[in-house]
Amino acid sequence: MNKSANLKHAFYATCSNVAYLTTGTKLYFQCWWKNDYGNQWWHVRVAGTSTYGWMSSDNIDVVTVDDDGDGVTEERICEIL
Repeated sequence: MNKSANLKHAFYATCSNVAYLTTGTKLYFQCWWKNDYGNQWWHVRVAGTSTYGWMSSDNIDVVTVDDDGDGVTEERICEIL
């Protein structure tokens, strides 16, 4: 994370908080979504925990890594029902 921010229950700034995360916290990206205001949010897991939530792209530096060595990195759009 490039700054301290709240991890949210959903992809809007007004949604309730899951946790407060500090600068440098490592997140694992699951997928992303753009809300009705055009803001991009990532569904993430906090590294070393089972804590999940939504983080605004304004608060993170996205770096994709080939975590299983298959030569593929991908960013997925979340399937919101």
